[in-house]
Amino acid sequence: MKKGNKFITILLVILIAGSLLVSFTYKKCEGTGKTVAVIEVDGHIVREVVLDDVTAPEEWSLHGENTYNVIRIEHGRIRFLDANCPHKQCIRSGWLSQPGETAVCLPHKTSIKIIGRRGRYKGPDAISH
Repeated sequence: MKKGNKFITILLVILIAGSLLVSFTYKKCEGTGKTVAVIEVDGHIVREVVLDDVTAPEEWSLHGENTYNVIRIEHGRIRFLDANCPHKQCIRSGWLSQPGETAVCLPHKTSIKIIGRRGRYKGPDAISH
């Protein structure tokens, strides 16, 4: 085996081992947190719910000027249950339970976001903003 081939082989082994270590560490850290639902109205957080800690189903109402939304919260999932918006698209969104899922009631400027299992929601980052 030539000297250049040995160098490439050693470099590939180090890169693969490093990739596996990073992947394993990331997966291990990701599963330690809780799934959190963030409810926002007009861009302001009005409530955060740790879905893993919900023990009994709950209906939570948001009332505005001639508007209302009813949100159903259960263990591990959340949804818009009722609203007086014209098209009811928020209700058709169904249950949210996985990080990254979102339901929005555009006429009422209300949203529900499921954030990951890694900690509190810090607002939009540089990429999504």
